[in-house]
Amino acid sequence: MRMVVTESEKKQEILLVDEKSSNLGKLLKKELKRYDASVYMSPHLPENTERFEYLFLLNKHPDQIPAGKKSKQRLIMIYVNNRKKAQQALGNIQKNSIPNAKVVFTNSEHLTDTDVEKLLWFSFSKSKESILRLTVHERHGPAPKKTSVEIQPYKLFTKKNIAVFFLIIFFLYHLIIYPPLFLSSFLIYKAGSAFRKGDLAGANQYLTISEKTENLSKSLYAFSRYSYLLFGLALFPDTVVEINDKGIETLQKTYSSYENAKHVMTLIFKKDKTKQEKSLLEVRLAKLQENIDDIRNNLLVLDQKLADLPFGIASSYRKDLIKSSELITKVDDILPYAEKLLSKGKESKYLLLFANNMELRPGGGFIGSFGVVTMNDLTLQDIKIYDVYDADGQLIIHVNPPEPIRRYLNQPHWFLRDSAFSPDFFDNYNQAKYFLDQELKLGGFSGGIIITTTAIQNLLTAYETIYLPGFDEQINKDNFYLKAQFYAEKDFFPGSIQKKSFLGSVADQIILNVDAVSPLKLFQQIRKSLDEKQIAVLIDDPEVQQIFDTLYWSGKTITPRCIVQNTNCIIDYVFPIDANLGVNKANFFISRLITQRVNIDENGVVTSNLFVKLQNDSPNNIFPGGTYKDYFQVLLPKGAIVQEVALDGVRVNEYDEAEVVFKSVGFFLQLPPKRSSEIKVSYRLPQQLKSGKSVYQLIFQKQIGSNNSDLILEITLPKNVSLTNQNFSPLVKDNRIFYNTSLSADKIFVLELLK
Repeated sequence: MRMVVTESEKKQEILLVDEKSSNLGKLLKKELKRYDASVYMSPHLPENTERFEYLFLLNKHPDQIPAGKKSKQRLIMIYVNNRKKAQQALGNIQKNSIPNAKVVFTNSEHLTDTDVEKLLWFSFSKSKESILRLTVHERHGPAPKKTSVEIQPYKLFTKKNIAVFFLIIFFLYHLIIYPPLFLSSFLIYKAGSAFRKGDLAGANQYLTISEKTENLSKSLYAFSRYSYLLFGLALFPDTVVEINDKGIETLQKTYSSYENAKHVMTLIFKKDKTKQEKSLLEVRLAKLQENIDDIRNNLLVLDQKLADLPFGIASSYRKDLIKSSELITKVDDILPYAEKLLSKGKESKYLLLFANNMELRPGGGFIGSFGVVTMNDLTLQDIKIYDVYDADGQLIIHVNPPEPIRRYLNQPHWFLRDSAFSPDFFDNYNQAKYFLDQELKLGGFSGGIIITTTAIQNLLTAYETIYLPGFDEQINKDNFYLKAQFYAEKDFFPGSIQKKSFLGSVADQIILNVDAVSPLKLFQQIRKSLDEKQIAVLIDDPEVQQIFDTLYWSGKTITPRCIVQNTNCIIDYVFPIDANLGVNKANFFISRLITQRVNIDENGVVTSNLFVKLQNDSPNNIFPGGTYKDYFQVLLPKGAIVQEVALDGVRVNEYDEAEVVFKSVGFFLQLPPKRSSEIKVSYRLPQQLKSGKSVYQLIFQKQIGSNNSDLILEITLPKNVSLTNQNFSPLVKDNRIFYNTSLSADKIFVLELLK
């Protein structure tokens, strides 16, 4: 077993009392030192033992139990071949109600590694068992007889045979390092796989064995390395040894971080924390930051070392490593601001908007509920859920709605529930704050978060199942939406509290069950939701907000700027946006295929054709499905010249067109159940490709709350233009570039061209 200390750098102090300096005492001292503890051995029991966390007493009289022990001090009394004294000691412990005291009895002081491991596990564990009996089976009897073979020395020990014998020994001696070395590599891989699956026990077991085999291989290699250096063959074993060492260290720190993160989560959700608990939380956050920094650096080293291995034998491992590195990098970027986000030393309120993206709107979805999250001095103090109709019913002023809401929803007034009508969360957040100030006089927010129905389903993936006592329901990612919709629609009337009670109960159970969830799985699902724009976050603190902007987690529209400086740069920008105005949840049944075809002619003129194919798989016109009434928009680069807008091959003559920061094109369409339609928007960029080196940069943005759509990119170059570099891996054939991907997040494509 392995003790991991994360709260403090001070080592634990252990006293081992062994009057006769027995073999068992020496063995225990050697094994205890492996646990990064200060071990002291004494033939006599000192008068004052308060400084020691653990006391191990070998064959001491049962009455010699230290008096005045501190309550948390562990006492382990060990007896060899003296069952009577062991029973007396157990009786004294139980009679005097001595806390944290245990008795070990063994019939021999010659313990195996397994016996020692059992003894130490029993000593350090918090089990309620008070006595451990170890029975050692020793071998007796004469040694087995050896059969002898008569060998003719003059035939065997010739000069040639001796030379061959030593040559074989030489090669075997230099090759013997590889079995334990490769076994260690395999076990490290298995430990990493177990960690990703959440099997901590299995990961720890693999890691323990891998460390032993790695130490064995390093011991063997220490003597043969000189020969490897002499013949210039040391690079490969040196690289593998370093990879294994870094792998073991990284996994050990990962395990430590995992345990630390669980404690951090528990402390964040614990209300009325003491000063000591707050200090402990700060220490754990600092230690978590330190470990994550080390893991991030180790992953970089591992990637470099794996690349040095011959024949690309580690290419698949590097792909897994890159994914892990991306996750760790994002954690590492956020952790320095954890105390600010947790409102250390103050109280902060955050606006939480629940967007039903089954009724998709440009900013994520129909706002059916909202909440106020209160953080107070490193504590999640409260989450209060409101029904949007409770707030909208108290709006006494008139607010002009966006034109599509007025025209296609026949809604002359604008309310909080329809406020997510900009593709930019910054605009929607400020609009929502305005409505709440007018409706409920709520204000003083330090930031805002929008979370879609899909994001809640992602969170429930980490929890698997949660029970709602008030509703007698088992909720999981598969049934959450249907249950939420059921309680939102069942016997609905103005002032009904079923929906907010349901969402409030889900939020409460997510918090109450945080101890049972894997921090890794939870963060993976939160990161997935942030990356895929099912969650967007805005923080009023500019320094913290810059990190969310850098990670593309703030839900803002991207201002098209060329990322390559000092060159002729052609900027293209595409942001397709849907707004479900059919008063139904048809987006549950809607899928999209997006194709962008770009053509550059010999004069350098860039023409783009955007195709968006919508498929409505609603079974009929019955709620929650039905006809998809969509106000479709697309944002294009400022100055773009729109050449054609078409629906199913028929030109659309009436469409909305505006230009401020972007060129926007929009029109209304209806898609019945079990039907598909294709939208086409053709446009020409105002810039042209010049002679020499140029860059074509295409930014493709994903709408908040939208499903991940398939994206096909096709670029056709003229004969006088060649592709010299790109930031993705396309298929290039006859000056045509093809790339298939998924619009699961904002995408930026950069092509370096030579005309």
